[in-house]
Amino acid sequence: LEAYITAQHRLGRDIRLSAIYAALHVEGVQRVELAAPLADIVLNSTQASFCTEYSVVTGGSDE
Repeated sequence: LEAYITAQHRLGRDIRLSAIYAALHVEGVQRVELAAPLADIVLNSTQASFCTEYSVVTGGSDE
C-alpha cells in the first residue's frame, strides 16, 4: 500500500479503488474492507494527491 501511495503522489495521477484493492491483496490476505475512499478520485493534470494518513487493521485468521 505504501508503495502505491508514494507512486501516486504525482501530478495528474488518479487514485483508483481497484489499485488500492490490488495493493492490499497480498499473499495471505483473504478479504479487504476499504473504509475510504468510497469512489475513485479523479485528478486533472494540475492536481496531485497527498495521503496524510492510512491504517490497516488485522481482522484475524480463517485458518
